[in-house]
Amino acid sequence: MQTSIETLSDVELRVAVELPADAVDREYASQLKRARGTARVKGFRAGKAPMDMVRKLYGQQVAADTAMKLIEGSMDAAIDSVDRTIVSQPQVEPSLAQPGEALTYHMRVEVKPQVKVHDWKALELSVVPATVDPAVIDQELEFRREQNKERIPVEGRGAQDGDVVVVDGGGSLDGTPDDRLSVSGMEIKLGSGQLIPGFEEQLVGAEVGQEREVSVSFPEDYGHAEMAGKPAVFSVKVEGLFSEELPELDDDFAQDVGFDTVDALRADIADRLQGRADEERKQQLDDKTVAMLIERHTFLAPPAMVRGQLEHSARRLVMMMAMQGIPHEQAVQMAQSNQQQLAVEAETAVKRFLLLEALAEAEGVGVDDDALQSELDERIASGGEQAATHYEREEAREGLRLELLERAALDLVQEHANITDAEPEAETSADEGAANTDDSDNPEE
Repeated sequence: MQTSIETLSDVELRVAVELPADAVDREYASQLKRARGTARVKGFRAGKAPMDMVRKLYGQQVAADTAMKLIEGSMDAAIDSVDRTIVSQPQVEPSLAQPGEALTYHMRVEVKPQVKVHDWKALELSVVPATVDPAVIDQELEFRREQNKERIPVEGRGAQDGDVVVVDGGGSLDGTPDDRLSVSGMEIKLGSGQLIPGFEEQLVGAEVGQEREVSVSFPEDYGHAEMAGKPAVFSVKVEGLFSEELPELDDDFAQDVGFDTVDALRADIADRLQGRADEERKQQLDDKTVAMLIERHTFLAPPAMVRGQLEHSARRLVMMMAMQGIPHEQAVQMAQSNQQQLAVEAETAVKRFLLLEALAEAEGVGVDDDALQSELDERIASGGEQAATHYEREEAREGLRLELLERAALDLVQEHANITDAEPEAETSADEGAANTDDSDNPEE
């Protein structure tokens, strides 16, 4: 067998494989004999037709089967002759084998680009320092108080802003009763703005046991197009009415949530927020490091690697949305709508890996078995049986080794970088425990 390699691009090769005529003749004779055994030739019993007649009737198929068998038997050796890392399945160009002639076939393969990392030392990197605004700690404390507020039944007065009203009832849409507007035990905090405009206001003054008719119109931009802009009438009965009382922010409250004092509670919140800020700063530093390295190096990312990363990212996105309770079909549609952005991120991830892998190899950075086992132990300790099962697979352990290799290479770059603090960007803060929105078919926006 002889091979020759044609470079089509930095990431694609065309491999020509030539198999000698004597190998072709042996396989052709074998395939012809097999064809004779199954051939249906008029006037002859199965397996008894003359070879010349079988060759005439089935020669094209025998030539194709011979080529396929020879290609299957030689592909591994042909791939081994390529001194580059192949990252795709070989794409074989169709070929036929003819007796007395050598067989030449071609296959295309994608390979890792030959990346030579340069100018990676002394990068100028600027990131926002990891600090915690005391106001954010106060917001978290208020959220904790909200979580532990006490509901007190209201007696002797009607509902007012700030109260929680519990209602049952149904409704009609554009004059027609509609089961989608039925509610049971729905809790409404008056003045919160959680429902469509005008709904909450019409419950002000209602008392327990009282029935109210609420007339509203769904907004033109309502999430369900068949309801958007249409008038609706709800007939509801007030089943419960409560005021809410926040606990005092004192040591008694701190003890109720598991701490000795308010100071201890505040310190715990500060530590967690600081840990999050440190992680966010590290991620920003990593992103800027990778972006600068990619900017300094021009090379192609193999399409096969990008496709693989894209599929992985899409599956992960769908899985995360499923964990949030989003139906599978809707999650898939959302992932598909984000395909373009996911593709850009996939290409960046592949280039990141290739650059850091090349840097690690050039600088002798590696991950030994002890370091790998230590990380495995930590992940299994935190992830339990599910993590243990996952990392039983060799490919999962190898994936973790590559992840640690990337981390080590990034650390090396950052150790040699000039890192300075950037000015924080103005941004809108939100409570850590902000509630998820509900998109069900009730009168909520």
